[in-house]
Amino acid sequence: MYYLSYVLLFSLISISVQSGLPDKVYGVNIGSWLVLESWMLPEEWTRMGGELCDDCTQCISAEFEFARAYPDTVDETFNAHWWVPSSFT
Repeated sequence: MYYLSYVLLFSLISISVQSGLPDKVYGVNIGSWLVLESWMLPEEWTRMGGELCDDCTQCISAEFEFARAYPDTVDETFNAHWWVPSSFT
């Protein structure tokens, strides 16, 4: 049984290699869905309490700094950003 699986896998890999790689690779940008950074949604970022600045070491410019600055409310704030109940009604 495993033999057939290996033969199939080898055949698929072999066909893929022979056909070559595509000239262009298409994908999906899931930025600000699983990760939020200030440059992705600057207005949302500042509305949540983050800051925008040229020197990232001097302000709240990433999720980690946001969590350190607002340890008591970080989960509540990001949950409100990640989950929008009105979009499912």
